[in-house]
Amino acid sequence: MPILLVLMMLVPLVVTQAQEIKPGDELCVNGNFETADASGKRPAGWGWDGGSRWETDGVNHWIVQEAATPKSISVSQTIPMQERYWKIRLTCRVRTENVVMGVEGWNDARIAMQFQDAEGKMVGAWPNVLHFTGTTKGWENQERDYLVPPGARKLSISCSLFSTTGKVEWDDVSFKLLKLDPVPEDATL
Repeated sequence: MPILLVLMMLVPLVVTQAQEIKPGDELCVNGNFETADASGKRPAGWGWDGGSRWETDGVNHWIVQEAATPKSISVSQTIPMQERYWKIRLTCRVRTENVVMGVEGWNDARIAMQFQDAEGKMVGAWPNVLHFTGTTKGWENQERDYLVPPGARKLSISCSLFSTTGKVEWDDVSFKLLKLDPVPEDATL
């Protein structure tokens, strides 16, 4: 009987450790847009505003947002943040065509981001997001690192065309945990 008791105590420990996020782990769900939701008409894990298109070439899937007159189009996701998340990396592939800067400085194609506390209130300053105007020469790989502000428990992201015209295409959106918040217990002696 004592062996059974020990085994029962170990099972929750194994489950907890399996769910623990560590540096290098992906935080974004379905950032490659390959998995369909239950309807089969759009990618799973993403909020959908109706103006975006989910495209495929038969092998790969990606998001297309296009506007002939100024409008906003987005696909979005909320990524849980844990207390010790310290630094994350955003990478993506993007392709733009004739994206025009709108009236405001944020009227362009961008991956909008906002760190939030558990109640959904913004914490920290607005991040310096990846944003685009003009036309790229095909797909471009983009990358940027961010420090997670204290108190952040969520990261709200949206791949968007904000109040402007042109065409933007998104693929392989990734947010990876780079580092945990340094604490004395982690120091090597």
